[in-house]
Amino acid sequence: MIETPTERLLGIQRLQRAGSILLVLGVLALLGGLWLLTTTHAGPLAGIALAFALIGAGIDRRLTAHRRRQRFDIELEYELLSRPSLTSNP
Repeated sequence: MIETPTERLLGIQRLQRAGSILLVLGVLALLGGLWLLTTTHAGPLAGIALAFALIGAGIDRRLTAHRRRQRFDIELEYELLSRPSLTSNP
């Protein structure tokens, strides 16, 4: 099935929302992990929270790079489609 540029843009928007949610969850996990480290002796729980924060940040970084590549591809496709065809008669 061929995906239209509009469908691709909608997919990018979904990725942006997912990336934003992951980033917020990662920041909350990081803050929770730091809070656990400073207030209690719950080292393993803090380590797990910090690991989730790092995983969330890594996933967000990959999604951001993927969005940039897709946006560039779509912009290039629009630019190529807007040019007059070399085979068409003026």
